[in-house]
Formats: sequence, C-alpha cells, structure tokens
Amino acid sequence: PIYYPVNNKFKQHIVNTIGSVDDLIEKNQEFLDKFQVLLSKYYDSFSLKCSNEVKLGSLIIRTGKTLKNDEWMESKLLDLSTMPNGSIFVNNFSDGSAFSTNIKTVNNFDLVYGSIRPYFKKAGFALDVNYIAGSVYSFKPENEKYMLWLLACISSDSFHSFTSSSSQGTKMPIINWDTFTSFKLKLDDSTIDDFNKKLLPVFEMCVNKMRENRKLKLIKQQLLDKYF
Repeated sequence: PIYYPVNNKFKQHIVNTIGSVDDLIEKNQEFLDKFQVLLSKYYDSFSLKCSNEVKLGSLIIRTGKTLKNDEWMESKLLDLSTMPNGSIFVNNFSDGSAFSTNIKTVNNFDLVYGSIRPYFKKAGFALDVNYIAGSVYSFKPENEKYMLWLLACISSDSFHSFTSSSSQGTKMPIINWDTFTSFKLKLDDSTIDDFNKKLLPVFEMCVNKMRENRKLKLIKQQLLDKYF
C-alpha cells in the first residue's frame, strides 16, 4: 500500500475516527449477542409448548454442490477456522486461495454446523458468502418458516451436547451426517408461528447489523492501510 505522510493533528483525527468505528462495531456486536441470548430463552420456553417431536432429518435438505475447478480461489470462504465458538453470527471468512480441495457452494441463510470437534459449538447461518469448506455441514429447512427455529435448535446446549457425545474419533472427533440428522426436537406449527412473530423482525435487524459491521471493518482496515 502507498504510505501517505500526515501531520500529527490529522493523524489524531484518523485515530479518533478508527475509535468511533470500533465503538459502532462493538455496539452492533452487543446487539447480536443479546439477540442470541433471547433466541435461546425463547426456544427453551416455546419448546415446552410443543406436543410433537420429530427428527431433524425430516425437516431439512442438505445443501452444497462439490466444486472441482478452483472457482473459490479468488473469493472468501466459510470454514471452521473463522466460525466463532458459541455464536450464530459468522462474520469472518478465510481466503479461498488457502484451500485446494473439498469445497462446496453455500446459499444465503443456509444453516451451518462444524462437523469436526462439535464441542467447539460452531453453529450459525451463511450470509453473503458463496463457498464453504466440506468440514462444515450446510442445509436448509424444507419449509422456510422453520429456519429460525432450526437455528435456535442447532445452537442450543442440548444439541451441542448431543453432537459432542455422539461424535466418533479421539484426536479429531466428527459427528457423521446420519447421526447429526437423527436428533429429535420439539415442533408444533402454531407455536412456530408465534415464535417467528416475536423474533423474526429482530433477526432481520441482526442481519443488517452483521452487514454493517463488515462494512465498518473494511473502512477501518482501509484507514489503517492508508495512514499507518
């Protein structure tokens, strides 16, 4: 990058600007964290109202087409290394050039789950990214209205406990797909409708804040590269 010499007064202005950007990022992240707590509480509460129990596999469709022509090399990629532990909001990605094989496509709002070492609790959804590492399961609900309910399910303590206890292997334990989809969860359409009415509008706000944080991080990096 080209270095731009600046006087101390202007440099302090840039430092203050970066500080303001950091504050906005932190404020947005606090909102996201609070929503996840709310999502978990509502899921636990609404599950008690459900009379039916079904297998996860009966509600979802596995997504992702395996790629062979290095299409991902010039793009960002969702993989285990940048999925946060215990947070449903995946907002950092790896460079596709760091991966040579086992890459698949992923769609907006596909649900994602780290299949290796599930005790790290890597669960969330894809947003504005086209490629995903094969070590991350991606899937979508057969019925779109179940999306938020299923997101709450796969990020719940009970689901993480299930995948951790059911994984195979010692050094790199993995939860296989058939076992993963055998998890039984509570489900009732009338309850889901009420759940969505309360949470979907806030979830949409979260999506906007995720996108805003990505833009803010880019602005911050551009300022750092240009002036420091």
